[in-house]
Amino acid sequence: MSEILLPIGWIRDGEILTSYLYIPIILKEIPCCRGVGMDVRTAILDYQLSEKLKSELIISSNLVSELTIMTEEDVAGAAKMVSLFLEAVSAEARIAYKISMSKDFLESDGIIAKAISAVKIQDYEYVNNCIAEAISFVTNTAGKALQTLIENRLI
Repeated sequence: MSEILLPIGWIRDGEILTSYLYIPIILKEIPCCRGVGMDVRTAILDYQLSEKLKSELIISSNLVSELTIMTEEDVAGAAKMVSLFLEAVSAEARIAYKISMSKDFLESDGIIAKAISAVKIQDYEYVNNCIAEAISFVTNTAGKALQTLIENRLI
């Protein structure tokens, strides 16, 4: 049995605080570890990180869609909250990049930064386009990881 060291991040006053959680997993029972240039441990982590980010990006898109139907007086506060949520998603993308070193996570972080700027100028169509593009990058990593897990008969 081996352990995986997973960082768990929190954000306080714009600073990312990280603590670590040890999760024991059994990898010795896996009969083969071929895959598409990715080991099983990396595939598991990449898939988990990708799915979490995709979920957060989809929530972000739904929040942005709600901004388009709000009254003028509600938009200012709601836009601030959406910006804060997107900043948290951006921090998650950076953490994912530090864990897996997948360039897709780094690319999605840059795109999320553009979305945050667009929320501030109320260009919601551009925000949703950015979010869709970020989802595409994250899905690339998920697809590679999924392929490795399928080839190793884990899914």
